[in-house]
Amino acid sequence: MPEHVWSSFLRKIRALGSPCNLYVVLGRIMKALFVAIGDELLLGQVVDTNAAFLGQVFARHGVELVAKWTVRDRENEILEALERARATCGLVVVS
Repeated sequence: MPEHVWSSFLRKIRALGSPCNLYVVLGRIMKALFVAIGDELLLGQVVDTNAAFLGQVFARHGVELVAKWTVRDRENEILEALERARATCGLVVVS
């Protein structure tokens, strides 16, 4: 993603507010959702090893990974996925 597009995207993400901030809550079971971004993931050009790693780490720490979504490199689709994700879970991880 070009730098100017990335900067614009980050501003829009920050405008969504604190529910989109990454945070960790220890000592209680929490639901998490993982959003992977990339055409290369959907085209099978890259294997998403992040999802497997996060699943293992979350399980060790009592965080329930309830879903993993993969979206294309399209700003509107990314923002839509993040808005849906933050309405679904207390913890949203983006890669």
